[in-house]
Amino acid sequence: MSNSSLKSEYKLAVVGVLSLLSAIFMMWQLSATTNELDKIFREQESQYDFMLNTIRESREKQ
Repeated sequence: MSNSSLKSEYKLAVVGVLSLLSAIFMMWQLSATTNELDKIFREQESQYDFMLNTIRESREKQ
């Protein structure tokens, strides 16, 4: 194999590894974002349940 061919394959391997690391990082970020959104959704859901329960209790008292 020629020297330029090895350099080309080396560059291709480096680009492939960097692309893989980038994809792993993006998946990690997406997972973290999903976890944060899930936490926010659960908080909103509990607040909504509290409001519904309060409305039901006030209607039962009337």
